[in-house]
Amino acid sequence: MNTLLDNLKNPPNAYRTAPLWVWNDEMDKTEIERQLNELATHGFGGAFVHPRPGLVTPYLSDEWFDLWGHALQVAKKLGLYLYIYDENSYPSGFGGGHVSVKHEDKLSTFMRYAVVDSTDEIPEETLTVYGADKDLKNAVRLDDLPKSEWANFGEKFIVLTFQDATRTGWMAGFGYVDLLRPEVTQTFLECTHEAYYRRFGEEFGKTIPAVFTDEPSVGMYGGGSMPYSEWLLTEFENRKGYSLKKHLPLVYEDLEGDCFDYPAKKVRFDYFDTIARLWTDNSIKPIGGWCKRHGVRYTGHYMEHLWPLLNDATSPAVQSNYEFHDWPGVDMLLSSYLRNEPTHAITHTLREVSSAANQFGKERVLCELYGAGGWDSTFDDYKRMVDWVMVNGVNFINQHLTYSTITGARKHDHPQSFDWREPWWDEYKTLNDYFARACYLLSQGKAQKKILVLNPTLTGYITPPNQSDGDLFRRSGVDSVKNPDMSGFLSLCQTLTDYGWEYDLGDEYTLARHAKCVKNGLQIGEQIYEVVLVSGDMKVMLSSTATLLKNCLTNGVKVAGVNASNCLIDGLENDDAKKLFDNADKTDISKVNAYLGGFLTRSVVSSTPFLSGVTYLKRVLSSGEKLYFFTNQAMERFETNLSFLGKSVRQISLFDGEVFPVPFTINGENVCTSLALNRNQSAMFFVSDKPTKSAAPSPNVKTKTVELSPIKIVAESENVYPIIYADYRLEKSIYVKRLCDKIFTERGFDGNPWDNKVQFNRALLDKNQFDDRSGFQVDYRFSLDNGFTPKTLFVVVEKPLLCRVEINGNPARWTGETWLDRHFGVVDATALVQQGENVVSVIADKFDVRLEVDAVYLKGDFSVQKRGEKWILSTPTTLTIGSWKTQGYPFYPFAVEYNYSVRLGKKPKLARFHLPNVNASAVSLTVNGNNAGLLHADGNGAKEIEQWLQTGENVVRVRVCGSHKNFLGPHFDKSRGSAWPAMWKSSPLHEPSADEYDLHDYGVFGAAILEIDE
Repeated sequence: MNTLLDNLKNPPNAYRTAPLWVWNDEMDKTEIERQLNELATHGFGGAFVHPRPGLVTPYLSDEWFDLWGHALQVAKKLGLYLYIYDENSYPSGFGGGHVSVKHEDKLSTFMRYAVVDSTDEIPEETLTVYGADKDLKNAVRLDDLPKSEWANFGEKFIVLTFQDATRTGWMAGFGYVDLLRPEVTQTFLECTHEAYYRRFGEEFGKTIPAVFTDEPSVGMYGGGSMPYSEWLLTEFENRKGYSLKKHLPLVYEDLEGDCFDYPAKKVRFDYFDTIARLWTDNSIKPIGGWCKRHGVRYTGHYMEHLWPLLNDATSPAVQSNYEFHDWPGVDMLLSSYLRNEPTHAITHTLREVSSAANQFGKERVLCELYGAGGWDSTFDDYKRMVDWVMVNGVNFINQHLTYSTITGARKHDHPQSFDWREPWWDEYKTLNDYFARACYLLSQGKAQKKILVLNPTLTGYITPPNQSDGDLFRRSGVDSVKNPDMSGFLSLCQTLTDYGWEYDLGDEYTLARHAKCVKNGLQIGEQIYEVVLVSGDMKVMLSSTATLLKNCLTNGVKVAGVNASNCLIDGLENDDAKKLFDNADKTDISKVNAYLGGFLTRSVVSSTPFLSGVTYLKRVLSSGEKLYFFTNQAMERFETNLSFLGKSVRQISLFDGEVFPVPFTINGENVCTSLALNRNQSAMFFVSDKPTKSAAPSPNVKTKTVELSPIKIVAESENVYPIIYADYRLEKSIYVKRLCDKIFTERGFDGNPWDNKVQFNRALLDKNQFDDRSGFQVDYRFSLDNGFTPKTLFVVVEKPLLCRVEINGNPARWTGETWLDRHFGVVDATALVQQGENVVSVIADKFDVRLEVDAVYLKGDFSVQKRGEKWILSTPTTLTIGSWKTQGYPFYPFAVEYNYSVRLGKKPKLARFHLPNVNASAVSLTVNGNNAGLLHADGNGAKEIEQWLQTGENVVRVRVCGSHKNFLGPHFDKSRGSAWPAMWKSSPLHEPSADEYDLHDYGVFGAAILEIDE
């Protein structure tokens, strides 16, 4: 235990968070050094170098590797880890175009399905055509008949058409590659992994611990498309023994007809089973094997959100592939999960990955967090979501993302960004330290589960893809997957969690490779399960699973069908399935707790039933001692008494690393203590068989409360105003993102080429051959209130080296300074502005592909007020209690300090500071110059501060942080907890009324409260 706890104060960097460090710029060594130093001093343990749209430096060029090597040396000096991200953006596999260009004949092609009423609607070139009656019965294949006769064979016509690979800017102008093909994987490894290994192989497994794969899938299609190629047809027939071409419509529809040799569900099952096995054997296993041979871990995640559906992006049976990752992972997008509900169906993806990790002894489980969570996400979001994923088995946190630059379109590339531009950047180290301690502890020891719940993934195989309906990502309830209906299975999993039963999910491919009956139960790798539960939503299973369950019953392993009585085997009706369920135990969801309680014992006994949203995770250390991590995402406070097997219990504070005794009692073989958690709070307990002394119960203290009003409120930074509409030629007040696209289009581009598009080699830079006639001018207008002359007013323009600025027709000089971003240049406009309307002209004498027209920003000594339908700059205001937005700071993204004075006649034994009514991204507290921690990041707006108080005058400073939501947008989308690029693109073309801007109300909205002993 001592060795374990020695690292708690400052956990090793291996257990610290590592963000996706986005290289979306023209990178240089000085900036690389500065940014890595920022990460090192703010609690990160390393970074994944993530090429992403906006990258100017050619990907995989000598320049790229020179800069990457420099970053590696800087990271090594700082003690950071530098992780490889294996793609230029995502999905992994196409190598930023380098793989695609070598395999133009192996791009991801597909088929589409349609039902039409007339032969006139049938394209000349099709894969196959069938006629059928109006109910799609009695199908007849028409391929060998003249088209003139087709109308004689049906009222409806079923048409399968071939679709070539979709070429997009996101794929560097190419189509996605076919990951089923082994040649594609080999080329991908040569272009990426081998290229890194040749240059930096000595650091593999050292400063370079892992390679990250991001959302690889069998196809990125959309529109109901499914994988198709002549090569796939051959592989299918070799594996399944019959022609897929003859049965293609059955992939989409439950058709009937003498022309088919097999029923639709069998064909669909075989189709997706073939794809799953090809993907595993030809892509995932080879990459995992390469990583093992070269001493580097294989990590990252798939498109796991679609479970168990197989449409749009096909990623079948992802749990089965976690076996081949050293550090398997998942992606948890957005920042809004569990804000307004205690549970979410997407927890299933966490259960899948943690189950595989438990079974195969994986030391780390990664979660990419917060993607597209929005500039307005908060510390409460960050901690709540990390607690949620950690209690479900994650122990490596990967933030999405840290921008190198926010120039141009990059600022709306799925933010939040965890970086030095944030008002809460210094406070974030406190959260990073918390995450590091939790991940360190939860990486120790092993899980011990007794219950296996079969994962009904393959039910997705037999569901017609054009009829599937589900969304773990956007729907929160157990009915999130409606077709196939998975409500029974998801309810079973939540019921087990709510009753405190520990369980893993069993993937059928994994079972086929590794499961065996042993003396004490069913063994999968390192786990031995005493009971197997099968949900009635499992409508099909592998024949190997049926054989395994039969062996379990023969060998005394408990098998129970939960509302289950029959299913298909390998896609076909089979009497063996019914016999299997007839011989198994039977229960339903309402009785499963009592059923399990008849022969199993929980690890934790709670005197009060867990609320839905109260969850725990147990880790068993090599010493036999145990760690228990509890979280409360329920909608209310939860209090109970807990009973563990053991002789003593201590609690570990994850915010400071202190280990402290708690009051406990001994009851036979068990140690008992209390647990009280507010919503979004957590607790870590250490339970041992070694007796220790119980802490004395906390004394009852009579308290009184005092309301406090701030004596001074000060904005830390100058006020700001973003001008996001501008004039161009004869067009007035055009949204700057649309204007940017227009200027690029006029010069031969398909819109802004840096906006969600990937440059292949130097494709964009080589087009930068424009003459003096290619220049342009954009005018930005703003107004000063009558009688107002600002003491200071600065204009900030992006990419100052590529343009010049005039203010009201007068040339303005760059100050040489930058603001917020290294590409944001500053002009001192104080002496150049006038009351009434002003014009900032941004002039490019020659067009440069690196210059994106975007907002112009004003900063200085002013307030921003509404005058009719317009924003106007006016006399500065003094902030008071209430919304910054209504006090002249509607776009302000930084922090405001609220200062309170507390006079005490004596030093109190207890003092608790409350700030109940505040809206902020982060709130921190300083008492007499001492850092007292965070408020509203732990389900609690209160903090005990007695240790820093003194007799006489005391100064309490509250630092309230806004966010870049009001400043950078999106400005016209009322969504919360999400920020997709389309939200900016859908802004009004012409400037709307000031009332239409969607702005948060940041600020303190009531009195602070000090609770002290009488």
